[in-house]
Amino acid sequence: MDFLRNPCCCTTLRTGGFIIAILEIICGVILVLLAAFLPHDLDFLEITNFDYEYHREGLRDLILFLWLIDILFASLLLHGIKKENQLFLKVWMIFKVSLIALDISIKLLMVCLSVTRRGGIIVYFEDAVEYLVYVYFIYVVFCLFHEMRDATNAEKKEEPKLETV
Repeated sequence: MDFLRNPCCCTTLRTGGFIIAILEIICGVILVLLAAFLPHDLDFLEITNFDYEYHREGLRDLILFLWLIDILFASLLLHGIKKENQLFLKVWMIFKVSLIALDISIKLLMVCLSVTRRGGIIVYFEDAVEYLVYVYFIYVVFCLFHEMRDATNAEKKEEPKLETV
């Protein structure tokens, strides 16, 4: 049951949150640089039902924009952990859950529109592993959020109240 309270096996929740935020920033920067300098790196899609060449730049720009927003929210997570601001952690969790829901919706839409991706079933397995990692990250930040909230509530209870006569 200790795993449910602290899913970071060998470290504190705060350190785990820092690691998650820094990993997200580093990966986001790498992905933004790849998208910016390799504009035709979207060849993993074989779109059958609409003009792919026409939508290629728009799709690349959308992906680039989402990665930039992801870096921004990872920075908010890092700042929230540093300053022990629960609001930033909550905003990051909402953003990540929304992003995962959007990604799953897009993947389902791709299946419905007969969009195939190179790699077949292996690509969907990779997506599932990615979602599991993100769920773990969200769970770690969720536990950290509750730890911070409990510490804040304990501090409020310990504050002496001045009695008025």
